[in-house]
Amino acid sequence: MRNLDVPTKSAPRRVGKGALLPAVPTPPQGWARFALPALQWLLLLLAVDIGAVHAHAFLDHADPRVGNTVKGPPRTLSLWFTQNLESTFSTIEVLDSNAARVNAGNASVDANDRKLLRVPLKVLPAGTYTVKWHVLSVDTHTTEGNFTFHVAP
Repeated sequence: MRNLDVPTKSAPRRVGKGALLPAVPTPPQGWARFALPALQWLLLLLAVDIGAVHAHAFLDHADPRVGNTVKGPPRTLSLWFTQNLESTFSTIEVLDSNAARVNAGNASVDANDRKLLRVPLKVLPAGTYTVKWHVLSVDTHTTEGNFTFHVAP
């Protein structure tokens, strides 16, 4: 990649019996010799980092909240993500302390908010529950994660 703002010296070269070859630019001198490659790497890293941030649906927040203790058992678990989801390939499992599934049905994406994934729950006694989720965003990237919440006695 050649920076046109940095002056370079070039002159036609003669090779052999008077043949004229195109000018070959000399590399940048002084500060530009180090600054330009460093700037190119920085821009590349930023482009990769920004692309990674926007390429996946990450958990934004949940109800019940991650790690929170709730009074009274929740009837549904709701997860909001940073991107719209594909309902067919997005799942939630809620497990009790014995690893038994306590979902009352399958997870579904809300028709009015495609970033919201909900699952109905059975009546939950007091205890700690683990939520495991796996989602496919509309840009075809998958993410997964887990967290716990507690139901107070």
